[in-house]
Amino acid sequence: MAGDFSLAGGSPANNIVSWNGLTYSTLNLGVDTTVWAILADSTGLYVGGEFLNASGMPVSHIAKWTPAPVSFKNNSHEETFKFFPNPTTGTINIVSGKVGNIFFSDISGRIVQIDSYQSNSSSQIDISSLPPGIYSISDKDGFLGKVVKLR
Repeated sequence: MAGDFSLAGGSPANNIVSWNGLTYSTLNLGVDTTVWAILADSTGLYVGGEFLNASGMPVSHIAKWTPAPVSFKNNSHEETFKFFPNPTTGTINIVSGKVGNIFFSDISGRIVQIDSYQSNSSSQIDISSLPPGIYSISDKDGFLGKVVKLR
């Protein structure tokens, strides 16, 4: 989410944040003024606006954030969860040490798709029916990561 704001969910934010389905997080140090446009593609997240500073670096109205790592450690179960490719145009592969359901939530936190995955194998999940955007992935134990759906 981006625009002209200094708070998101009661926490300080500098005009751009991500949503994991539970809380907002700043993207590094954010930007110094209004963001007017966002574009996600296979190389990262691009933003444009009035700003001249992004994450503490001088810029000229355009900034890019590259995707975060997509392997997460679930400390409550000491298991690794991986998914790829990210971004995707429709299918993601999930590798996990457990069996369960996976929930895809849109930027507003609304669950838009539920699928299951298998232990110690690669499960393929089709998200081609979802519109392009950034989705949070979670299971019954909480947040696992984010996936960017293109086209």
